[in-house]
Amino acid sequence: MIIEDDIVTLKHLSLIVKSMFQNIEVRTFSTMENVYETAMQNKIDLFIVDIIIEKSKPGDTSGIRFVDKIRTIPEYEFTPVVFITSLEDPKLYAYSELHSFCYIEKPYDTEYVKRVIRKAMKFPDIISSDNTLFFRKEGVLYSVKISEILYAESIGRKIHFHRTDGVTLVIPYKTCKQIIEEADSASLVQCSRNLIVNRDYIENVDITNRCIKVKGLGRPLGIGVTYQKRLCREFANNLSL
Repeated sequence: MIIEDDIVTLKHLSLIVKSMFQNIEVRTFSTMENVYETAMQNKIDLFIVDIIIEKSKPGDTSGIRFVDKIRTIPEYEFTPVVFITSLEDPKLYAYSELHSFCYIEKPYDTEYVKRVIRKAMKFPDIISSDNTLFFRKEGVLYSVKISEILYAESIGRKIHFHRTDGVTLVIPYKTCKQIIEEADSASLVQCSRNLIVNRDYIENVDITNRCIKVKGLGRPLGIGVTYQKRLCREFANNLSL
């Protein structure tokens, strides 16, 4: 989806995208009319948005307001957004709050635009192949690769990700159940209501004493009573009974 009030620029950007990809559908808009509805009725893989759409309105930032709105939709929380701008101040807000992928500054270079679009279109595949979790915390976008998670525990409505490099990332307002669902990865296994362990780092599962030994961790991690039978089935090859 391309939103740009200048018709010449809009057509040029559309031609650039179409010249780069086969069988791609480009939705173009020179005003904000029906933009949000179109985004809701279709799956948009990349947004290219001019910050100022209604130039007749002093101080207009309708492009930013549109992205701010779609970021509240789970489907578009991390969809790449490329802003078109000649402004300096809005960049700080867009980076910290809207997590824009990149900027196209006017006047723009066609080859640069192609590089930006090519990278942005690859972004969803990178997320999928890297099995990366993304979170917002205090207006900042954080990421953690599943392969780097040793274990995660829920403490006081916060998830503490204990990484293999010894760093702990704390994310508020997340539960273990939500993390399992968002990760959608066979590597993470929930061992209790408040504990997730990366099965790739499990050394031993002690069902009798209800604990798990994880590589590089000096203490065992507890197994919840209601998870005991399921874990017994899952880790039949490395159990200590």
